Amino acid sequence: MEYAQITGMILLFGLLIWANFND
Repeated sequence: MEYAQITGMILLFGLLIWANFND
């Protein structure tokens, strides 16, 4: 896995969690 892929996945999961908390 590339560093960019890991960063992108973390950002995506962070967005999902943030959206859930700000429902």
